Amino acid sequence: FKTTGTTSIKEERSSSSAERNATSDGIVLVHGVGVGPLPYLDLLTRIYKSTGLPILILEVPYIALRWSSPDIRGPDATASAVTEAMRVVGMERATIVSHSFGTFMTSWILRHSLENVHSVVMIDPVCLQLARADVAFAAI
Repeated sequence: FKTTGTTSIKEERSSSSAERNATSDGIVLVHGVGVGPLPYLDLLTRIYKSTGLPILILEVPYIALRWSSPDIRGPDATASAVTEAMRVVGMERATIVSHSFGTFMTSWILRHSLENVHSVVMIDPVCLQLARADVAFAAI
C-alpha cells in the first residue's frame, strides 16, 4: 500500500468535532477499482470539515490502475498492513470508509483487528452483493 497521507485542510471545523474525536480517532479510506483515491477527495474534504478527524487515505496500486508487484498481499497481510499504517499515524481506532472492492479489504480488517475499528461505512458493498447472480456475472 501507499499511504497517501492525512488531510491538511485548514478550514474551521464544526463545533461538535471535539465530541466526535472522543469516540473515534480517525477515518481510513479504502478505495474501489479505478484511478485510486482521487475521486474521493471532495467527499473526504466534506468529512474532514464536518468532523475534524484525521483521514488516512490508502492507495492500493493493484486496483488503482497502477503498475504493481505481482506479489499481492492476502487478507491477513492486508489487514496487518492497514493496522500498522494506523499505528504509524497515531490512530488507535478508526471509522473505515470503503467503496466497491475496498469493502473486501474492510471485511478483512474486521476479521483481523476488530478492536481497531470504531465503525464501518460501505459504499456499493460488492463484498455483500456477490451472492447475487447479476452482480457476480457483471464482474466477469
